[in-house]
Amino acid sequence: DAETLFAFGMARSRVEAPNNRNLSEAIQYYRRGLELQPGNLQRKHELLDLYSNTGSNAEAIALADDLLKGDPKDIAALSAKAKALASRRQFAEALATSTQLNELAPTDIEGQGITLYLMSPWCLNKPAGEILGRAQDLLKKHPNDPRFVLLQGLAYHCALDDKNAREKRGETVVRVTHD
Repeated sequence: DAETLFAFGMARSRVEAPNNRNLSEAIQYYRRGLELQPGNLQRKHELLDLYSNTGSNAEAIALADDLLKGDPKDIAALSAKAKALASRRQFAEALATSTQLNELAPTDIEGQGITLYLMSPWCLNKPAGEILGRAQDLLKKHPNDPRFVLLQGLAYHCALDDKNAREKRGETVVRVTHD
């Protein structure tokens, strides 16, 4: 039955094997289980995590799209899709997805970081002022949250200003140790 397949898949994912063979085997169990229970959202999310962890980007994008058809505000699906698109160097689509994620989950630091990275010279090469302005706007909205100071440091890094990036990292450490 499906629950047995999911249990095998979960167990297999936790027992490491050379070359992550355990994860590819876990994926097969989850796929078979979802053939029997195609509407099981929890298990689809677990499979999505496995795809993301194994770099199965095409599969992650397809499954995320399937999940987003049912719930366009699915944070986990948006995050996985943005990362998978970025890994496939589909930066414009990844930025659109991460921006949607940021609107739905503005305090998701990882999602905000993905957006800044996609704007960087390594991806879409947005102007430094746009990258820094985005981080500054976020910091204004969350002035007492050291995670947003750290995010500003990432923005400086993405704008190729390593001096200010180091200063913001230091400022984050000071804020965190005093809180």
